[in-house]
Amino acid sequence: MWKMNVAYEKRYQDWRAQYDYLFAPKNRSPQQDEQIPLTDGYSVRSKVYFHNGDLNLDGSENELLDKEGRVQYAWRNLDTDAEFCTMFCHSNGSHYLIFRTELYGYSVLEVESGREMHYVPACVHPEEGQEAEEVFIWTSADYDPDSDLLAVTGCIWACPYSIIVLDFSQPLQPQPPERWLDVRNIVDPDDSRFDHIEFARWKDGALVLRGSDAENGQWKEVRVSANQLRAELLEIEKKAGGTTMSQIASFYLLKEGQRQELPDGNCSGAVYMAIWDWCESELDLDVRFPAPQTEGTLDCALLEGELASDLLAALGEQDLSELAAEIAPDWDLPAEAVQSGLEKLRSHLELAQGGSALLYEMT
Repeated sequence: MWKMNVAYEKRYQDWRAQYDYLFAPKNRSPQQDEQIPLTDGYSVRSKVYFHNGDLNLDGSENELLDKEGRVQYAWRNLDTDAEFCTMFCHSNGSHYLIFRTELYGYSVLEVESGREMHYVPACVHPEEGQEAEEVFIWTSADYDPDSDLLAVTGCIWACPYSIIVLDFSQPLQPQPPERWLDVRNIVDPDDSRFDHIEFARWKDGALVLRGSDAENGQWKEVRVSANQLRAELLEIEKKAGGTTMSQIASFYLLKEGQRQELPDGNCSGAVYMAIWDWCESELDLDVRFPAPQTEGTLDCALLEGELASDLLAALGEQDLSELAAEIAPDWDLPAEAVQSGLEKLRSHLELAQGGSALLYEMT
C-alpha cells in the first residue's frame, strides 16, 4: 500500500472536494497572506483561510507569478502546517516548483511546460478496513544540480526533524517513500547522537547537515558525500525491485471480464509517463483519471471506447519516429525507446476496440 499513489484516484478527489467550504470568503485571513520570493524573479502569492467548527481547518490558495506578475499556475493546500514551496533550475535547464497540496506527499510543476506531478501515498488515505500509516512530512527541499539529488527536511509526525534524500534526475517521476533515504540512518544509525537534523547546504560534492547534539544541544556539522548517498539510494532501489528508470510497465487487455497481460515493448515506466504526458498536453486526452489502481501501482492509464479510438487515430496520423524525437528530450530518454513505446501502444490500442479496454500500470 505504501507505493500506491492516490492523488489521481476519484476517492481522493472526492475527499478533497468535501473541504471546498474552507475556501469561502468568510474564512479568509488576509493578515496571514504573504508573497514568497523565488528564484529568477518568480514568486508565490499565498492567501490563507481558517475555519473554526467541528473541525478546525487551515488552508491556502496559492498563485505562482512570473517576474511581470502574471499568474502561471495556481493550487490549493488543505493543510498549512509547515507549508512550503521552493523553486530551482534543474540540470536539464527547466525550472521546477516543489510544493504540497496537503500535509502528506509532494507535488512538482515543470514551469516552462506546465506539466505537473502530484504524489500522495496511499498509506495516509487508506481504504475502508485498512489502517493509516504515518509517512515523512516534507517541510522544505533543496536540490543539488551536480548530483541531481534532492535533500528534503521534515519529520514523521511528532518526531525529531531529519533529512531524506531522493534521486531527482527525473522530477516528474513520482518517488514513493520506500525509495527515500533517511540520512539519519547514516549519521546517527542508533538514534542516540542527535535530536534534530537540519539541512545546511550542498557543497563540494557533499551534503552538509547540522545536528543538535542529544546530550548538550549544541549544533554540529556533518558531511555525507553525494557518492555515498547515491550508493545508498542504489541499494534501496535494488531492494525495492529495480532502479527508478526500470520501474515495471505492464499492459492488460480487459475483455468480457477477463484480464490478459500484453507485452510492454521492453520499455521502462518513464517512457510511458512521457507518452501519457504528450497525450494530455498535445491531444487534450486525459488518460490517467479515472483509472483503477491496484496496490503497488505508481502510475496507470485506462483507455477504452472513444478515448481509445481517438488516441489510436491520433497515433495513426503521426510519424512515430519524428514524434519520439519530439517527446524524448524533455524526459532525457532515448528516442529509440520512446518510439518502441509508441509502436507498442499503437498495436495494443488496435486490440482495445469493440468493447475491449486497455489498462496500463507502472509498478
